[in-house]
Amino acid sequence: MKSSPSRGKLHSHSHAHRLSEESWGRDTRLWKLTKQILLFSLSFAVALHLYVKQSTLGGAPRPNGRSLREAEGARSLDTALLGDGGESGWASLGGGFVTPQRSRKSNSAVLRSFDWEEYLRNYPQLRDEGIDSRRKAESHFLSVGRAQGRVGRRLRVILRYTAGTGLINQHYSHVAALVLAELMGAELVLPPAMHRSSFEHIFSVFKGQSAVKWAFAPLDSLYDVDALVKTWKKRGVVVHKTPRIRQTPDLSQPQTAFPSYVVDGGPVSVPDMLAARVHNVFGQNLDPPALVARARAAILDTVQAALRLQPDMDIPAVAVDLPCTFFMLNAVAAHSAVNSAARTLQWAPPLRRLADRVIAGMMSDHVGSGTYNGVHLRIEKDAGEWARILGGRAVVERRYRAAMRRAHFDKRTPLYVASALLTYDGGVEDLKKVVANLTGEGLASNVVYKEMFLTLQDTKTLHSEQKGLIDFLVLAQSGSFVGFGPSTYSFFLSEYRTLQGMATARSVLVDGSKIGTDPLFQSAGVLNMPEGGWPNVTAVYQQNSQQASASAQTAAKVAGGGGRDAAAAVAAAAAAQQQAADPIAVVAAQAAAAAAQAQADPKAAIAKRQAARLLKGGASDPERRIQ
Repeated sequence: MKSSPSRGKLHSHSHAHRLSEESWGRDTRLWKLTKQILLFSLSFAVALHLYVKQSTLGGAPRPNGRSLREAEGARSLDTALLGDGGESGWASLGGGFVTPQRSRKSNSAVLRSFDWEEYLRNYPQLRDEGIDSRRKAESHFLSVGRAQGRVGRRLRVILRYTAGTGLINQHYSHVAALVLAELMGAELVLPPAMHRSSFEHIFSVFKGQSAVKWAFAPLDSLYDVDALVKTWKKRGVVVHKTPRIRQTPDLSQPQTAFPSYVVDGGPVSVPDMLAARVHNVFGQNLDPPALVARARAAILDTVQAALRLQPDMDIPAVAVDLPCTFFMLNAVAAHSAVNSAARTLQWAPPLRRLADRVIAGMMSDHVGSGTYNGVHLRIEKDAGEWARILGGRAVVERRYRAAMRRAHFDKRTPLYVASALLTYDGGVEDLKKVVANLTGEGLASNVVYKEMFLTLQDTKTLHSEQKGLIDFLVLAQSGSFVGFGPSTYSFFLSEYRTLQGMATARSVLVDGSKIGTDPLFQSAGVLNMPEGGWPNVTAVYQQNSQQASASAQTAAKVAGGGGRDAAAAVAAAAAAQQQAADPIAVVAAQAAAAAAQAQADPKAAIAKRQAARLLKGGASDPERRIQ
């Protein structure tokens, strides 16, 4: 049966409709697939772009060991400092992978806080390139300096340091830090006071072998801190009291004993990433310009590292952290500043009152009247190595008596003895023997010490350096004074007495030049200009240092040969000690001689290794410097 034409047309139309629907369905699915491919390709392209962009910024290791992409050409201090606010971004720096950010500030916004003169002070070499005006400096910064992270704004700098070890070593540390803060125009954070466990414990010049332990106490236990803050405020230097301590510096390693304070948002609180460390200053006797330049370089490097992460970071302050600053400054080169700074440090009033009581007791009819002489008797157990170098305890005592005769001590005048022998078992008997010898040779009418005039209630809460300060203040007023040459306590006391107007001849120091500290004291420890002006101590120090090093090397070589000629090693060691300029050479010679003399002793091998390490490091290496 044939279909009708109309039915055929209907069937044809229906079939075409089905084909159209099937085709549309296929097209729809194809479009969806195409769209997914396009979206995936786009996502991949974006990810690849970000990866390539990040990779081209260059890599640098972070302190935590993770990789961090940093801006090419090294962004420096100024870029971040040129912001006038904004997020500091500390939270994003706590760890993990941190992506550096681009600066979003416009050129006009950046230049509002740009100090072109400071920019050229930070980078003086730019003047050699003809950049010597505001317009040129701004142009250079926008075209080059900003991308490199250079600094074009004055920073608020907070100087932090460690003071150690004993009383006068701490005092020299404070003087040096005050001078540096004034030279840099920086604020200063005062460290805590330090005190030792005992004078009975052995002190070694080798790292890790000293039995002396150190703890901290409030700084006002030694100084009138309020008066110090007020005095320096008048001089234009902001001095801050000690903030909360996070970790006590390890004074057995003074060259790396950096301060550590709690980051609590206080006025001197600075995040660790903005704390610039200045290394290799302990005992280095640096000229002021060199020290300032080293500190400025550390600041620029530290802030530059921070700005590589966040160019628009607001940096309210930068800390300059120094380890123990003892003898870091050449006092001869900065004489005026050192002398002036030393005069601003006033001792704690309670300890001055106790010293006055001791003096009043000596001046009473019970003891004598008129005047008294004083001696710093540095023969405690912790100074045993000094005695050994000089030939033994008996030799040291004979030198003390000879110095007392030169100072015109006599049997009519009382003698005040400053010594820590009374602070530990066995020391009392030692002191009795010394007293008998002094009175027996007509060097004193009688011998007295602070414990005879102060009660146990007065002294039981005092730490070691407070007791030493009482002795210091009593000795400072004695008619004549005898001290121990290699001791900073004695050396500074003779300087201090001169500052107080006493004749230089009234202070005599026991000759200890064999120990090797005299040249360093004469350049880093002096407060008063000697008669006839300053000697050329730097040239003398360098010449003697070379000679002492040569003698030390000879001693080490002999000892390294198995100790077959111990006498030669000892002679070479003695030569180094007599030249007494480079402490490193002296210590190395001592270690070598000890090894040569004691081959049967298991410690001999250790001594030889120490000698070799010291000689290899040299005096310029703070990690190997004696303490």
